[in-house]
Amino acid sequence: MNFYRTLRSLCVAVCALALSAGCGKEATIDNINDSKSDLKESLGQVNTEADETTENIESAYTQLKTVLDEMNLSDESIKLLEANLESMKSKYDDLKSALDDSKDNAEDLFDMLMRRAEENQTYKEKMVASIEEKQKQLAAKMDAANEVMEKIEKSIQKYDDIVGYFQVEKGLDGIDGYITDAEEAIKAGNILNEEIKSHINDGLDLVGAL
Repeated sequence: MNFYRTLRSLCVAVCALALSAGCGKEATIDNINDSKSDLKESLGQVNTEADETTENIESAYTQLKTVLDEMNLSDESIKLLEANLESMKSKYDDLKSALDDSKDNAEDLFDMLMRRAEENQTYKEKMVASIEEKQKQLAAKMDAANEVMEKIEKSIQKYDDIVGYFQVEKGLDGIDGYITDAEEAIKAGNILNEEIKSHINDGLDLVGAL
């Protein structure tokens, strides 16, 4: 913790010397509110992208199960699975981008608040402690959201592996196992969605309390 405080103090000193070069926004109430608004907006976008991503994954696995149930592994069916895979990957990238934007916006906000707190001669210690606590809480929620992202990524990878198997083998060996995988993924979709949204909503509550 001391290391980070020392590093932050150095950054503040550099910013003070290079203010004319644009080292961060000035901590006016308008700029602070704008940063909070940007953070809320990006966190809200994470929720939207989470909905779309998990719905997309559930739909893809549902179509996969239909193909398997019908024993229909024609070239056209495999092309459909390939298209679904690309769509899943694209949605995942959009979700990851929204989460990354939230992290950047959070960093901008807390950096601005910390620079202002460091300038305070009377209440500096109390202000810095308060900022660090809020930053720690939000970071924990973002880390939890990242863990859910890993689960989503594994779900997409599983789909990728199944599609890859059919592309190479175009066979039906072990078909029952793949049907089970598809059914489990469908059931897990809503759970994953609610889990990541829970973490993001906690983050929104934290931002609202700033």
